[in-house]
Amino acid sequence: MATVAAATSTSPLSFSGLATGLDTSSIVSQLVAIESTQLNQDTTAQTQVGAQQTAMTTLQQDLLALQNAAGALADPTAFEAVSATSSNTTALGATAVTGAVKQTYNVTILNQSSASQLTSGAVISSGSGVNTTVALNGATGLAAGLTSTTGSFTINGTAINYNTATDSLSTVLANINNSAAGVNAMYDPNGDKIILTNQTNGASAISVADVSGNLAAALNLTVTGSGHDGATTLGKEAQITIDGLNNGNPISSKDDIFTEAETGITGLTLTLNQATGNAQVTVGNDTSGISSNLTSFVTAYNAVQDFINTATVPASTNTTGGASTPAGPLAGNYEVKDLATQLRAMVDTQVNGLPSGLNYLAGLGIGTTGTSPDLSVTNSSALSSALANNFSAVKTLLTDPTNGIMTQLNTYLGTQIAGSNGLIQSTNATLSSEASDLTNEIAQQQLDVNNYQANLQTEFANMETAVSSYQGGLTDLLSALGGQTTPAAPTTSSATTTI
Repeated sequence: MATVAAATSTSPLSFSGLATGLDTSSIVSQLVAIESTQLNQDTTAQTQVGAQQTAMTTLQQDLLALQNAAGALADPTAFEAVSATSSNTTALGATAVTGAVKQTYNVTILNQSSASQLTSGAVISSGSGVNTTVALNGATGLAAGLTSTTGSFTINGTAINYNTATDSLSTVLANINNSAAGVNAMYDPNGDKIILTNQTNGASAISVADVSGNLAAALNLTVTGSGHDGATTLGKEAQITIDGLNNGNPISSKDDIFTEAETGITGLTLTLNQATGNAQVTVGNDTSGISSNLTSFVTAYNAVQDFINTATVPASTNTTGGASTPAGPLAGNYEVKDLATQLRAMVDTQVNGLPSGLNYLAGLGIGTTGTSPDLSVTNSSALSSALANNFSAVKTLLTDPTNGIMTQLNTYLGTQIAGSNGLIQSTNATLSSEASDLTNEIAQQQLDVNNYQANLQTEFANMETAVSSYQGGLTDLLSALGGQTTPAAPTTSSATTTI
């Protein structure tokens, strides 16, 4: 909202009281101040309307946050979420998504997965280790000589090309790691061997073959029957058993994660954290999500109530000498106060047809205390007990499409926030109209005050001119009659005239 200040006009240059001895500037200022009384009152009103508009914006934001919190609890699908808990998270982790069967599973870990490795069948240096940074045709220390300058070998069918004049062993190993061969390659200086490890677990072997040149054979990774053949250690698949599934036979996975594809259990994922162990996995309602949403609702609800309480507080005078309390920006707005009352009544609503004690929020351990409008957790164990033992009743209490507390709150808040006749829209429209009217009135009043001040200055200037002319003529007359001097100015010249 544009603000028009209670202005003071810029006066033309004048010399006050040169002829009359009156302090005309002071007289004009006092007269203009009196004329500006309504202008100043309207400017103050304009500031107050602006504060009310700001307060309504804050209230709208708080109500939107409350509506979102209520909407999350009014959504029946939120009660379809499931979670999985493991009795032994050290050995086995478990997660579940919507659609997972609510059931308990007894799981036994037989072994974790591991990756296959291929290791040089014999040391690859002549005795003092390999210099991995010099070109392959230089002083590398390789025990076997290389037969060609350029060459190629394959790992798991992927070609690895090299040039002995420019590539070092480190370069070749890096090329392997960056290729599509699916292995990690390294040189073990302690064992003086090359180690290739599959990037995926399971019993898949690693194949290596020279295509041209003899670098793979020189690294003792090929199978030639020479006694230096690469040594393969096959990896293992992870295995578990689940009571009642697969006829008690082991269920396998190439990695340590068992999904629906391996177990056949819809929506459940099991993760092995160690090689052996037992755990009981329970799939059930995701009560933690509901609890979290209720906590968010309480926070949002209290934010609305606390803001309304502060914004509508009336002015008070401290009779003991302390500071007075100014009125809140929405003091006297009974529609806003009624909103706070209505919200409190709605959270205290009882829903028919539910077990006694579970037909209102207080049965979940959430309610108001005393005269405070705020909600609080009055019984921390009540909610946990209700969610564990009466989950469907809690769902009905909050989400029933006709009587659910959160359903009704969500609808009511939507009407108050966005409805044309709701509190926010109707109040904002009224304040906007008032602000516009005040802006126009202040502009006109300022113009009137400026004209009034200009007229006063003109009239006083004309008076000074007239008095000065009179004094000049009188001086001439007295001189002609006998040489009298100019009469003294009135004795009021130093006084300030008060109107």
